Amino acid sequence: MIKNEPSGQAYSEIISYYDNDAAALSRRYEKLTFEIVHSDILRYLPKPPGRAIDIGAGSGRDSEALRKLGFDVTAVEPSQKMRELAKHQRADDNIRWVDDTLPHLRRVDRRLQFVLVLVSAVWMHLRRQDQKQAMQTVFDLTAPGGRAFISFRHASPHDKTTIYATKIEQVRDDAVECGFTILQCSTTEDLLGRPGTTWHSLILEK
Repeated sequence: MIKNEPSGQAYSEIISYYDNDAAALSRRYEKLTFEIVHSDILRYLPKPPGRAIDIGAGSGRDSEALRKLGFDVTAVEPSQKMRELAKHQRADDNIRWVDDTLPHLRRVDRRLQFVLVLVSAVWMHLRRQDQKQAMQTVFDLTAPGGRAFISFRHASPHDKTTIYATKIEQVRDDAVECGFTILQCSTTEDLLGRPGTTWHSLILEK
């Protein structure tokens, strides 16, 4: 566990993990489609066109799906190797890539607001002391009437990188405190079949 470090230093180990295993992780993500992974949010998606941001975009799978649906997509990914693989594989998708990370996203243009904010499989990598700021950042980026989708999982004995204990009740309370309305909270089993792994997701509206 990383303690008492500035957020940039605290998360360098996590980013290095994604850099080192980028190819294998990308293949794992690509085994499942956007529609399967995010089946619970499909009916809540805003109607395109509009701006969407995929925070922690990984292989670019979800960014590509949102672009094909008609959104103007910004993909945020702090792992250089993951970003390079995704850009190479999706060179024709007209996705705007940004090297940045929560909790602040200082490199994302704050003059923009997004009708759709997707934060998939990121929150468990945030320290508790950074989650409140991260939620405020997500709220600020969400356009009035827009929606944010946050998913995260619990740590398992097989994890090779730092995952912090994250309670859905705390994430929900942070969202409400920022001004979000909770549209749905759900818990599901891991689609890749990893034993003892469950996922939590929240659908929020500004």
